[in-house]
Parts: sequence; C-alpha cells; structure tokens
Amino acid sequence: MVRYRKGKDDIVSSINITPFTDVILVLLIIFMISAPGLYQASFRIQLPGTSSAAAQSDYQVTIALEKDGTMYWNGNPLDEETLKARLKELKNPAESKILINADSHAEHGKVVHVVDLVRSSGAPSVYVGTVPEKRK
Repeated sequence: MVRYRKGKDDIVSSINITPFTDVILVLLIIFMISAPGLYQASFRIQLPGTSSAAAQSDYQVTIALEKDGTMYWNGNPLDEETLKARLKELKNPAESKILINADSHAEHGKVVHVVDLVRSSGAPSVYVGTVPEKRK
C-alpha cells in the first residue's frame, strides 16, 4: 500500500493493482495452455494405437465412448437420444469436424453405430481418435 500526504493531517491511501493483474494474466495463460490436456485426461478411455496417429485439435465436437458404452459430448455425459438431438442442432453439419474417441476395448458395434449416427446427421467426415503406437 502506498501512502501520500496531501496536507499536514490528510493521508491518501491507494493500492497498486498492476502486479496483481500481471499474476492473474499469467495464471490465465497457463490455464489456457494446460486445459486441453486436463480435459482429455478426465476420461477413462484408452485410445487404440496406430503408426500414423495425427494431432487431435480443431474439432468442433468430440464424442467420447467408454468401454462400458457411456458416451460424452465435449465432456458432458449423454445418452443416444440426446446424441441424436445434439447432432440435429449442429448449424452446418457438412462443415463440422467431429472426432470420435472410442476406447480400444469398446464394443465394435457400438462404435460403428455412433459413426453411423454422426454420418446420418450430414457430417461427411468422421475422425477417429488414436494415439501413436509404442515401438518395440
């Protein structure tokens, strides 16, 4: 706190918030950089490994499918009816980039069903999430 004297008995107090603002902005930047990694780590999904795994970014929608059949829309749990409704709500499905992150132990029929639902909504391309395969 900085104190200034105006006159003989007057004291004016003021707080310099510039250092506080700097700290808050740095914390905001750190959070923005680390948030996507925290988001992906919150699921119990083991993505299948491939030798040609690509970076997973710039998708408008991410649908996650756990091995027990639980589905998530951008991190929020949902059922099949809600998935159909949300796919209908897409503004421009033909240009939407939709990523499906399915657990490698998820039932194949369920994964195919989710891909079919996404394609029937008008999205021409469906992307499937993978991780780089570990070399032996």
